[in-house]
Amino acid sequence: MGSNGRPFSAVVNGDINGDESTSNDLAFVFDPDDATTPPAIATSMRKVLGNPRNVAREYLRDHLGRIASRNGVFAPWTERIDMRLTKTVRTRGSQYAEIGLDVYNFANLLNSRWGADYLLPVGISNQNPVVQRIPLLNVVGFNQATQQYVYTVNENFGVLQKGGNPYQIQLAVRYGF
Repeated sequence: MGSNGRPFSAVVNGDINGDESTSNDLAFVFDPDDATTPPAIATSMRKVLGNPRNVAREYLRDHLGRIASRNGVFAPWTERIDMRLTKTVRTRGSQYAEIGLDVYNFANLLNSRWGADYLLPVGISNQNPVVQRIPLLNVVGFNQATQQYVYTVNENFGVLQKGGNPYQIQLAVRYGF
């Protein structure tokens, strides 16, 4: 079994546009090489863009200096192999015993890196579990003098965590008559 990675968006953890929702405002992707980018944000964005474990680096690079696109990046493809072996043993007359062995996520039994889901860390909750909204920026204040929000950058944006179920083995016996 395989599944396509879930789409996700770079959003702001805060209500930027005043629609009373703190989970759907797309983030402005600050360009760390732009002189107008605050130094702390530029430093954090360099870390985000330089992280080789970040699956969203190209997505962010494509949006430097502008607002990120919705569902513009996908978590990687995941796969899982389940296996079932059965053996029927005849007993008396028409009776029989069926012995079954199920191995769920068989590839993970062979190698702990295989058959795992690599998921985005838990992001902002939303009503659609298929779409994940992960904050790139967190609102930490508002500067009255410049009339601009003050942000911090989530330096782990786009970094996946190993998840999913490890392998499981089930032994079953069924008797028929």
